Amino acid sequence: MKKVQFERIAGAFLILLASAVFSRQPVRAQTVATAPQITAPKQIAPGQARKALRRLAAALRSGQTGSVPQPQSDEQGISLYQDPQTAAKTELQYQPASTADPWRGGTTHFIWQDTVHVKAATVDQIIVNAATLNLGAAIAQLEKGMGFRAKVTLPQPFTAPQIIAAMTAGNLYGSTANVNQQANPLNVKDGEKAGAGFVADPVDPQALWVQLSVNSTNADVKNAFLAEMCTWISGLDSNFLSQVLSDPNSQVAMPLSLDASIDIKQLSAHADLSPHWFDGDQTPQHQLLAGKLPPAADKQLHFGVDFYDSVALDTDAAGNVVIPAQSSSTSQGAMATWNSYLSPWDTQTTQNTAADPLNPPEVTGVTTALPSAAPDEFDDRDIQYSAGLNLLRFVRSVNFFTHQANHITTGLTVTKPLLNGTQLTPSPQTVTFQGTITDDATKTATAASPVTAQLQQAVLGNYTGTMTVQNRSDAAQGAAATQLTAQAGDQLVVTGTFKNKNQLGLDNPTVTLTLPNTLTAASAVTVTIGAGPAVTYTSTEMTVNGAAMTLHLKKALSAAGKTALTGTDTVVVRYTATAQAAAEAAADVIPAMTLSGTSATDTTPMQVGQTNTVRLTVTAPVQMLAIEKVPDPISFGTNQPIPTSDQLLQRTTPNFQVGLYDNYPTAQQWGLQLAATPFTDGQTNLQGHFQFTTATGVIALSTTPATIYQNTAAHHGPFSLDYSGSQGLAYKVAANQHFAVGQTYTATLRWTMVAGPQQ
Repeated sequence: MKKVQFERIAGAFLILLASAVFSRQPVRAQTVATAPQITAPKQIAPGQARKALRRLAAALRSGQTGSVPQPQSDEQGISLYQDPQTAAKTELQYQPASTADPWRGGTTHFIWQDTVHVKAATVDQIIVNAATLNLGAAIAQLEKGMGFRAKVTLPQPFTAPQIIAAMTAGNLYGSTANVNQQANPLNVKDGEKAGAGFVADPVDPQALWVQLSVNSTNADVKNAFLAEMCTWISGLDSNFLSQVLSDPNSQVAMPLSLDASIDIKQLSAHADLSPHWFDGDQTPQHQLLAGKLPPAADKQLHFGVDFYDSVALDTDAAGNVVIPAQSSSTSQGAMATWNSYLSPWDTQTTQNTAADPLNPPEVTGVTTALPSAAPDEFDDRDIQYSAGLNLLRFVRSVNFFTHQANHITTGLTVTKPLLNGTQLTPSPQTVTFQGTITDDATKTATAASPVTAQLQQAVLGNYTGTMTVQNRSDAAQGAAATQLTAQAGDQLVVTGTFKNKNQLGLDNPTVTLTLPNTLTAASAVTVTIGAGPAVTYTSTEMTVNGAAMTLHLKKALSAAGKTALTGTDTVVVRYTATAQAAAEAAADVIPAMTLSGTSATDTTPMQVGQTNTVRLTVTAPVQMLAIEKVPDPISFGTNQPIPTSDQLLQRTTPNFQVGLYDNYPTAQQWGLQLAATPFTDGQTNLQGHFQFTTATGVIALSTTPATIYQNTAAHHGPFSLDYSGSQGLAYKVAANQHFAVGQTYTATLRWTMVAGPQQ
C-alpha cells in the first residue's frame, strides 16, 4: 500500500487513499494524485477539531490507521483531576416492569455525577495529531483512554459479574447539557470487549470498576471502541473544546456523569454469578425473590462510588495501574426496596389445616398453613368461602429477615369474588391480595408484591346474625338496642342471635364472643338452640384467648336433643356483664359474635355467621358521699323501772344498720357524726345522755355532733355500717329518775357525713 497523502482544499483536509494489488494475474493499476504534505493551521477551531476527530474515527473503523507507537505513560491519555469544590453524587432509580407488582422485573438506573478538571493539553494533543494527520500518535494517546478509575461498591447480594451480565446500557456523558438531554453518550458498556468500561474486581465480588483505558489484542475490537471515544470527544460542547484549544496549559472543568441500566429479571437469570442471590428464600423455585429487586433489612440497597483521578493513580514497574488507599472523591447512594411480603394465611387460624411446607417454617414458631392442591406453590392457597366471609383475614405480612408475622390492618385490598346470590360462581376463583406493609421499626409504609389465593365454595349452612345490648339497671328496664349509653356499674345484657339463611346444616358449631374494655368479664353465658332449654356455660367450659371466649355448642345441642344444627335452627347467645369506665366517658365497640362449624363433606372449620357490632358508651357516675338509710325508729322498750343508780338502757331494736354511699375510686377522708337530744315526754327531760359504742370505745353523745366513724377505705358505691349486740346506740339514765306513767319518751338523732379528717 502506498503512503497516504493529504491535500489542503478550501480550509479542510481531504484524505486520499491509494493502493495497488500485486498478483500473478493481470491487475488494474490505480492512478493516485499526490500533493506536498502541509502543516496544521496555527489555531484549530472547534468545528475543525470535530471534523478531524470524526475523520480519525472513520480511519479507526476502516482499519486505515498506519503504524501506531506503543504508549509510554498514562500522561498520553486524557488526564482528569477531581474538582475540590464539588461533591460527587450517586443516585439510584428503580422502575418496575408494571404497576401490578412494585418489585418485579423492570430496570434499575445507576447514576453517578461529578465535576472534574481535564488537563487541556492531553485533549489538545489528540486533536492536533488528528488534524495534522499524525494518526499513530493520536491513537496511542486514545489507547491510554481517560486517566481515572471509579470503584462501585455493591451491596449484598449483588456481584460485579452479575451486574455486568444484566446490564443493558452504560453510558458516559461529558457535559451538563448532554446529561439532561441524554445526548452524545459514550457507550462504556460495549467497551468491556476492549478491556475498558465495566470490569469486575478479580478479588472482591462486590467491587465493580469503571475505566477507559484500552487493553485488547483484537485490533478490530480495540479500534471500534477508540472510534467511539473519538466520536464522543468530538461531541463535547463548543465551550469546552474552545477552552482546550485556546489554552492547552489550562485545566478545563467538565461535568462527568455515568448512567448504567440494569435489567432486574436478568439478575435472577444470572444468579449463578451471585452465590447469595437466593439466600433466605425457601419457597419452591424461589418464588419470593426470582425476577424481583432483592430485599434489604432496612429497606435500602446501599451503593458507594470511590473516584480516583490522574493524580491519585500510579503505575508499577510493569506498567500496571496502582490504586491508592485514599480516593479522590467518595459518594454514597441508596435505592428503596422491601423487607416484608404478603403471605396467604388465615389470621383466625381456623382454616390453617395443612402443615407449613417450608423448612424452616415461614414464620418462626408457626407450623400450620392454608391447604393447597399444589403444595409446592407458595401462593394460590385454598380458602373455603361462605357468604359474608371477610377475605382480608386470609393474608399476613412476613418480615423476610426476622421471620416475624403481623396481621395487616390498613392499606390492604382483595379482589371482589363473583357471586350468584350468596354462592361463589364459578368455584374455584382466583383472588389477589394487594396493599402496603408498615415496617415495625421505621413505621414507614411500603407497597408489597401481590399474592393470590384460590376461593372454594364451602358446602355449609349460612347464617345472619344480630346483636343487641340492654341496660337492666335502668328503672324502666331500657329496650334492647344496637347502641347504648350506660353508667359505670350498670348491669348490661348482651344478646346475639343467629338465623339460618340457606337451610343447610352445620356440624361442630362454635360461637366466639369478645368483651370490650368497657365490660367486665362474663362469668357465665347461656346458649339456646331452637326450642331447646337455655344452657349455661361457665368460664371453665369456654376456651378463653385474651378477651375472646369460644363456646363449643355440643352441650347445648345435647340439651336440645340434637347432634348438629339443622337448616331451621336459631342460636341465641346471651351474657350479663357490668359496665365500667374511667373518670371520663369511654366509647367502645362490643365486637361481633361469630358462628363457625363444619359440614359432613368439608371438615375445615368455617365461619358461617357474624353479628353486627354494638356501640357502647360508659360514663362514670357523679362522685359523691351520701347517707342513704338510718335506723328509724329505734325502740328502748316499755315499762322501764325507776333506776336506783345510773343505768344503761339498751335498745330493743335488734338490727342497727346505717346505709351509706361513697363511689370515689380511692379512699376519702370523711367522718360520720351523730348528735342526740335527751329523752323527753314533752314536759320533762329524762336526765342522762345517749352514748355510742364501737369496737374501739364508747362515745358520749349530746346535741353537739360527735364522730362515730372515720373512713379509711374506698367503697365504690353503696355500703353499710352494722352494729349488733352491745355495740351501737344506748341511753345512760341518771339514778332516781321517775318515768311518768303512761308517757312516751322520745329523742331526736341527727346523722351527718362530714368530708375531711375528723378530730
